[in-house]
Amino acid sequence: MSAEQHDFALKFVPKEPYELQGGVYAWGKTARLITEPAYFEARDQIKTDLVAVDLCSSFPYFREIMTGQHKQLMHTEAYRITGKFIDGLHRLSPKNNELRFAAMLDKNNLILLRKELGPRHNLARQLLVAPIFETMTNPPPTDKRDPKSISKILLEKFMESKTYYKFVYEPTGKAGDKGTWVFITPAASDIPLRKIIEPMLGDKTSEFLEDISSYFGEQLASENRLRRITFLSLDFAPFENLVRDAKNGFPLKLRNTLFFQSVQNPRRHMRADIRSLQFKESGIGFFSSIEGWPYYGKDFGFEGNMAVAKKISFQLAAGGKAVFFPWNMQDNDSVSQNLLAEIEKEWQKLGLTIAKEQLTIDGILESMTDRELVLANHSPVLRQVGPIESLILSKPTS
Repeated sequence: MSAEQHDFALKFVPKEPYELQGGVYAWGKTARLITEPAYFEARDQIKTDLVAVDLCSSFPYFREIMTGQHKQLMHTEAYRITGKFIDGLHRLSPKNNELRFAAMLDKNNLILLRKELGPRHNLARQLLVAPIFETMTNPPPTDKRDPKSISKILLEKFMESKTYYKFVYEPTGKAGDKGTWVFITPAASDIPLRKIIEPMLGDKTSEFLEDISSYFGEQLASENRLRRITFLSLDFAPFENLVRDAKNGFPLKLRNTLFFQSVQNPRRHMRADIRSLQFKESGIGFFSSIEGWPYYGKDFGFEGNMAVAKKISFQLAAGGKAVFFPWNMQDNDSVSQNLLAEIEKEWQKLGLTIAKEQLTIDGILESMTDRELVLANHSPVLRQVGPIESLILSKPTS
């Protein structure tokens, strides 16, 4: 990093900087903001279940950031769906209400139900939202996504579940604080939804829950809201080594968070060589690599890099996208320039389109939060001189 870039970075370093322990770097929120537009385009193009893979991910914080962002979107959508339902309950006449189950309630029932379910932070509203949120983030197999099957799943959840979801703002602070992220975590209620509404509806409670299960089942099925979105990470190093290095590289303040603990779960991490990706044809909707291939693939030689390029093209789904940062390969030695040019030619020959976007070091630093800036000097990307150019691949839908 040049003296000018270092001075620029210092303008954004917090007054009480995080303790730096080791050399692990995290793009964090900045990486998400840079890659998210391409991911959203792929998600909108691909209408079925989608798998996103972060290649050469090292400690897979990016996978977990994207997972958390998806959960927040689904939680917001679950509140929107229940809000539409509650708006229907506000019709004054039960008999004229377009919601079929409202007809079995008298006006007093509706008023009591609205008061209990309406407020966003009431326990009853949260218990109503939770089964919908769970079903959207962890949908059943594709052959069980018809209205009847979904209604059955929701009814079981509505009747028995005592789980709701709360937002934890980490590492400390409140929503909107710079450097704070949101982690959605389950919490247990002492009473299920059924017991909350029984005093209002009495022996009509079960029938009411059956009807709203059918209502929400039809909503989820008809609007194609049940899509499994899975974020995976992949790296060649043993996962336990990645976790060990991360613990040495992140401040204690960050390590003592629910987010950091979730990243250490190896369940969605794969150990593999990028030259021998084993995903099925058209199986991946989105690839990303923030500081890995193709820059670190220079040692693979021509044949090794062509193998990677071909596998990515073969495994990318129609409508899918991929984002790579070859950083200074464009302006480096002639070997790097020629290699990158050959990779791009191979992709174009295989039918992929390539868009390029230039980012400046100063622009990236300016967008970073405190926890990112304190580690920025350890990024090989941000030690380069000149702009960084990202490659955005797109596979046609037909």
